[in-house]
Amino acid sequence: MEDIQTKPVLLENALKALARIIKAANFYPPGHPALKSQLQEGINTWQILVRPGNLVFSVKRDHFILDNDPVGKEAPMIPALATAFFGRRVQRLLVMPDLCERDLLGLGRALSMKPEVIQQRGGLEELLLQARITSIWFNELDLDRINKRRQEIKDAIALEQERSDAQWDEPLLEESGTSTQSPSQEQSGLEELLRSLQTDLSDERYALTVQELIPQIRQFLTEEGRILVIEAFALLLNHCRSKQNSAARRNTAENALKELGMDDILDFLVSSLCLPQMTRHEQETVIGILLYYGNTVIGRIMDRLSVEKGGHARRCLTDVLSRQESAAVPVLAAYLKDDRWYVVRNAVFILGEIRHPSAIPHLEPLLGHNDVRVGREAIRALARIGGPQALDILLDVAEDEDPDLRRLAFLSLGAMKEPAAVPFLLHVLQTSDPLVKNLDEKKDAIRALGEIASADSWPHLIEVLRKRKLWKRSRYDELRVTAASALANFNHPEVIRALEEATNDRSEPVARAAVQSLKPLRKG
Repeated sequence: MEDIQTKPVLLENALKALARIIKAANFYPPGHPALKSQLQEGINTWQILVRPGNLVFSVKRDHFILDNDPVGKEAPMIPALATAFFGRRVQRLLVMPDLCERDLLGLGRALSMKPEVIQQRGGLEELLLQARITSIWFNELDLDRINKRRQEIKDAIALEQERSDAQWDEPLLEESGTSTQSPSQEQSGLEELLRSLQTDLSDERYALTVQELIPQIRQFLTEEGRILVIEAFALLLNHCRSKQNSAARRNTAENALKELGMDDILDFLVSSLCLPQMTRHEQETVIGILLYYGNTVIGRIMDRLSVEKGGHARRCLTDVLSRQESAAVPVLAAYLKDDRWYVVRNAVFILGEIRHPSAIPHLEPLLGHNDVRVGREAIRALARIGGPQALDILLDVAEDEDPDLRRLAFLSLGAMKEPAAVPFLLHVLQTSDPLVKNLDEKKDAIRALGEIASADSWPHLIEVLRKRKLWKRSRYDELRVTAASALANFNHPEVIRALEEATNDRSEPVARAAVQSLKPLRKG
């Protein structure tokens, strides 16, 4: 038996081994030689400590206490491990002599989960009990209570084994030998797990299978495993949303998705979305997965969009961002302060696609951005969002000193199809301009009136169409052509009569425009 004076050192070594097991369990799939090696080393170290009897030690914020002696306060890895236990509300641990590799692996996997996920699933102790691990106990020193609970679990295992199919008689880990699986065999193993999750499992068996699936997914973040990873995410997403599943199963699937929402996995999904060989169905599946993670993926997608050159990839990234809801507005608004104009423009475009009024206060200041391309995009975004607030802003821009912004504002007012803009547009159209100096502006006002198609507009457009001028005739005829084209949107007898008259106009462009506008009206 080891001398009592060596126990703190032995515990320090055992805790280091546990830290390495946690890291390996996060990276390697079950049965992987590297994981098995860490487990063998770990169990050998721990069994020296527990062979004489139960081992009890306490947890502090950055170290452990064994027999009043601090353990691992200055050692690498151990302070982080102590913090992991402490943050998961563990104050004392009791480890029993029947500790095995399977139990160490279960503890390692449980500790790798985020604290909020652990709490949602009932705490660390409940997680270990669900996995049928009875050699490790947290915050419990009453041996009578522990032994009673251990017997209940043993009885439940025996009963389940009687009812279960033979395929579930295998242990969590192989007990001997090393993995000789080829990549195709490992892929078959992941496929088998996915098939198992679609069968009629008990909630407890489903939870165990999902825990096996998580490290497998991490192992297959490769080109060859891409489709299987996407399929696994889609399956978990379906299970956590399906009302046909039990609450326990939905929670298991949801917690697994939260646990998988790590940087490298989310980056893998974003990269997958950008691949040209992805089918539309696969793209839609990935978009659905990324939408599930909501605001946590917006930043990485925006960062990818800022460096992505390919048109296909940019469209896919923009698509998933555009489907975000109003909760994404504050996240995207942060990018409006970026020094790179194209990053700001991207964020403005996405805010316009989301079409939520809460974005308007963020967009209005950008109308005066030092890069005119940003200002133009902000005008288009306001038009897509629409509503009284956006209308008021665009009406102000329509009187801006910058002619380019002014013209874009006119077109945006038409795109909004907002009748409240009609009085302003008519005012622009009817403002005296004998030399037709503001030709383009008046033409834009006419186009906007045609897009809005308010009943208040067509009499004024007919007036423009019928009015002929000798002075600056060619320029004024351009207005008449624009009015003829805009009247195609008004199905009214007076409009049709005016267009029929115009088909005989001495201005050939006006006559052609009238003929074209009559075609849809006569069909209607």
